[in-house]
Amino acid sequence: MPEKTCLRPGFAGVLPPDFLHGYASAAYQVDGATSKGGRGPCNWDEMLKDYPDNGDDACRSYDLWEEDDTLLQQPCSSHQIDALWAANTEPTITLCHYDTPLALDKRYRGFAVADPRELVDNFVSFAKVCFDRFGDRAKRWLTINEVKGLVKDYTHANFFRVGHNSLLAHGYAVQLYRKEFQESQKGQIDIALNYDWAEPVDGSEEPIKAAALSEERSLGWFALPIFKGVQTTSWDHYGDEFPRLTQEELGILKGSADFFSINHYGTMYTTGRQLEPNTATHFRELDDLEKTLYRDGVLIGRRGENGHPHTVPWGFRNLLNGYAVEHEAKMPLEAIVEDEYRQEFYDLYIGVMCSAVKEEGVKMAGYHCWSLLDNLEWNNGYTPRFGVTYIDRANGFQRVPKKSSQTGAAIWDHVVRK
Repeated sequence: MPEKTCLRPGFAGVLPPDFLHGYASAAYQVDGATSKGGRGPCNWDEMLKDYPDNGDDACRSYDLWEEDDTLLQQPCSSHQIDALWAANTEPTITLCHYDTPLALDKRYRGFAVADPRELVDNFVSFAKVCFDRFGDRAKRWLTINEVKGLVKDYTHANFFRVGHNSLLAHGYAVQLYRKEFQESQKGQIDIALNYDWAEPVDGSEEPIKAAALSEERSLGWFALPIFKGVQTTSWDHYGDEFPRLTQEELGILKGSADFFSINHYGTMYTTGRQLEPNTATHFRELDDLEKTLYRDGVLIGRRGENGHPHTVPWGFRNLLNGYAVEHEAKMPLEAIVEDEYRQEFYDLYIGVMCSAVKEEGVKMAGYHCWSLLDNLEWNNGYTPRFGVTYIDRANGFQRVPKKSSQTGAAIWDHVVRK
């Protein structure tokens, strides 16, 4: 492999000592044990019941959590315990990462119920239990991970209701946390948004406008109420189909984040062409804007597994204006433990982050990789392997660290100031 970008002398200690770095995960994707500990059925149990791959076992982290904890604490090959595999692991808890109790999922149509008051009340009650039980140890909270991931069908009526109801659930949960828990527990809370950078395919007016519109519809819809207390007008052409927030609701949402969390997967070009309403076949088309991976016949970046996402570090750098929590890419299945693609990916993406911090003064508080383990990727099963640890499912779910775990450890050791 070529010399690593992140290990250049100029990046030594570019990130502050308290920089947060680690791995993201989700309960259904790793836990297994679907009938243990009082757990009832969830929506994903129902959705994957006829699939060959499901969450019945996942990575068996419910039973093997001590082994997973050891992965975060022990030395990796020749590397000493460092910032990535730190002994003092700090959890960030997400209240909702796609999985919902099945009874409530059916009752509230996911998050798409027309009248969200009972849904919001239930979500706040659940949040209160979590704050009360775990808040003495967990100092960072995310209310919901990626609202788009809760959308079950790609009609805008469903999409808009899910987005609207998620904003309300977030706002009222944060209101409760700040009123009853934050002062004593000294924690922080936010929502994990997601945005794939949209770059104009050329310098003409329509692609440039489309790129800005994509950002407003995908990210601004949620970020504007939370950080500025206003609602986007970019969906107004849908009329009453797009739910409006009341002034009271905007007041509750304004300032309802102690930091800015953004998940990033990839970058595409906007062509300037509008898509017909309700023709989306993928959540990346829900902004009603056509995108492409090619400019003048040239692919935007190195192709990942299944053709997406592609490695486009400059798109990630363009996005960096806040706090990056997680981003993910698919890797080929060959050379699982060698893991060359993922080593290169992390080096390039963490490298552009360090460059943005050093050259442009971008303030970054943390970076979480997806993910620690090769886990269940929802309805894609166990075929995609995103983790820095291989799970040998045929031999007792043995954990086998890949070389990308060593690369990550070396990078963080170099770029985080001692």
